Amino acid sequence: MRVVLSLASLVFCLGLAAGAAPAAEQLPWDQEKVTSLAKDLVPAVNDAYQAILPGQLGDMDPNAFYRLREIMRRIRGESSRLADLLEKGEGHDPTWPVFEQLAMQVRNVQELVSRLFVPESLSKKLGAAKAIVRELTPFYKKPDKDKDW
Repeated sequence: MRVVLSLASLVFCLGLAAGAAPAAEQLPWDQEKVTSLAKDLVPAVNDAYQAILPGQLGDMDPNAFYRLREIMRRIRGESSRLADLLEKGEGHDPTWPVFEQLAMQVRNVQELVSRLFVPESLSKKLGAAKAIVRELTPFYKKPDKDKDW
């Protein structure tokens, strides 16, 4: 079982490393597309959050477990807030700070998960949420910023 968890963690980390490559240039703002992606992100994040329950992650260090759970709680809030603002018609500038916080929390989860053995099911769920954030990033990348989420 430990080998399966180690392999799943390795695969997830490799996927995260591949996602860390520089993103494409900023895409023109597309309210409909960005709103759709943000709405898709909410259930993906909720699904990953639900997979982080006591007893489901084996012998994970309790501090790491609760840190992971807390960061995912924050991501849940930020993803819901982003989707709500976009559905209300808010554009790039008013939603930028929300996306920025969301992206930073996703990066925090990446760093934490890279040091842990997590079940393959959780890795897949986290990967699905990260893929949506990766799709949103080119809409939020500012030309004057080199920072890539």
